[in-house]
Amino acid sequence: MPKGFIIYAIPNGEKRDIGTARKLKAEGVLAGMPDLHIPEPKKGYSSLYIEVKTSKGRVSPVQKEMHKTLRSKNNSVMVCRSWKDICYEVAVYYFSDSLELDNFLNGLFLVK
Repeated sequence: MPKGFIIYAIPNGEKRDIGTARKLKAEGVLAGMPDLHIPEPKKGYSSLYIEVKTSKGRVSPVQKEMHKTLRSKNNSVMVCRSWKDICYEVAVYYFSDSLELDNFLNGLFLVK
């Protein structure tokens, strides 16, 4: 990825003891926030959020509502079910030139 590319995890969703959960909530952790964020405006969007699920994982009602809210604020929100899906969606979001996209995906040995 280009120099300066940022992707970070949002620490939501894991099981915690009640004390830790209260502390994180007080610090601003929001229920339903996607797992990954790329704070880079591309293709008319403000940023990209990625919800990571297993092949059988379901998006909860709270997550669906948060995705709707994020989209209403001009963000792209994707649900990915594998590392390959994450790489693909990030590349599609990030690269505007199709040749650049193909070269990046081929470099990762990805075909979709």
